[in-house]
Formats: sequence, structure tokens, C-alpha cells
Amino acid sequence: MRNRLAALERLQAVDSELDGLAARAARFPAQRAALQAEVTKAQEEADQERGRLADNERARRTLSTQLEADRDKVKKWETRLPNLKHPREFAALQREVEGQKRTNLQSEEELKRLSQEAGEIKAALAAKEAEAAARQAALADETHGTASQEQELEEGIARLTRSREEAKTQVDPQLLKTYERIRQRKPGPALIPASGGSCSACHRRLPPQTMNRLYVAGAIEPCPSCQRLVYVPPEPEGAHPG
Repeated sequence: MRNRLAALERLQAVDSELDGLAARAARFPAQRAALQAEVTKAQEEADQERGRLADNERARRTLSTQLEADRDKVKKWETRLPNLKHPREFAALQREVEGQKRTNLQSEEELKRLSQEAGEIKAALAAKEAEAAARQAALADETHGTASQEQELEEGIARLTRSREEAKTQVDPQLLKTYERIRQRKPGPALIPASGGSCSACHRRLPPQTMNRLYVAGAIEPCPSCQRLVYVPPEPEGAHPG
């Protein structure tokens, strides 16, 4: 019985170390993913500013073209005014000229506003591009700086994986099956010592008959509450009551 327990304890010790290395190794991709998300966000924000700037430039071009055409229109109308003989026609065209000039003034003001807005967008774009570059540099530094650590962890995981395969061969097949099933379903150790008549994982009292088997036969029993494998640690050599 004690050999069965010792074999399973060795396997669990390897698994504990392997889980620790795997958890450490998993942090690196998570950190890179977080940095990549920041890079993507900054690039998307820069793209939004580029889109705003493109819209602004199109609006300025369209308005400039229209304003130029409207100014030419006013010049032509003003050239016609002296040649009109009828006061009614003169007054009507004069109103058109004055109305178009007011419209042109509004277009000029809008062009000024769009030009000012373009400057603000360019400044915002430069800031977003700088932020994206900084985020990209941080990602590159993280990738380069952790490469050796990741390599070391990968080698450790490979070594422990081989040790695990070897340790599994020393465990009773049925006990191994139960152990593996518990590991898949529950976090933490699958093999737990009993303490004071209770499971030290869930802290529920173990039935007397279970405790008897654990003490008398040195068995490994499932906890009725949490289903983890429970055992009574062997007394150190030379330890005797009274």
C-alpha cells in the first residue's frame, strides 16, 4: 500500500512542478496579447484620425471648387449689370449678386473653419501615430526580453513531461485513471492527506469506516464529499506512541 502511495506522491510532485512552469509560461503569451491589443487600439485610433483628415480634405476641395465657380459667377453678373437697360432687370440681377456674395462669405468662413479643423486633426493624428509606435516598441521589447525565459521554461516543461511519463508507469493503473480524472475536473492537488479525521481539501469529516481503512490498511480512498484521493501520511521512522 505504501508503495502505491509513494508512487502517486512522486507523480503528483512532478505534476505540481509542471503546473507551476506551465502557469509561468502562459503569462508570456497573455502579456504579449495585452500589448498587441494596445497596439491594435492605437493603430485603429490613428486610422480614425486619418479618415477624418481625408473627409476634411475632400470637403475643402469640394467647397474651394464651388467657391471659385461662385466667384466667377459674381464677376460675370457684375459685368452684365452696366449693360442692363431695364431697372427691374438690373434690380433682380443686383439682388442675385448680393445674395451670391453673402453665400460666398459663408463659404469662405466654412473654409477657414475646415482649415483650422484640419490642423487639429493633423495634431491628433501625430499623437496617435506616436502612441502606436510606442506601443509597438513596447511589444517588441517584451518579445525580445522574454525569449530566453520562455526557452528556459519550455525546456523545463519538456524535461518534466518526460519525468511524468516515467512516473506514471510506477502508479497502479486503476489508481492512475482515478487520479487523472480528478485532475481534469478539479483544480489543485488530486491526492490529499487526511487531517484530524477530515479531508484537508474540503474539510469535511470522513466516515469512520473510511478512516479505519486509511489507518489500518494504509489505503487511498476517495473523499465522499469532494472525490479527491485521501490518505493518512505515514508516521516518520522511529516515531512510536508513548
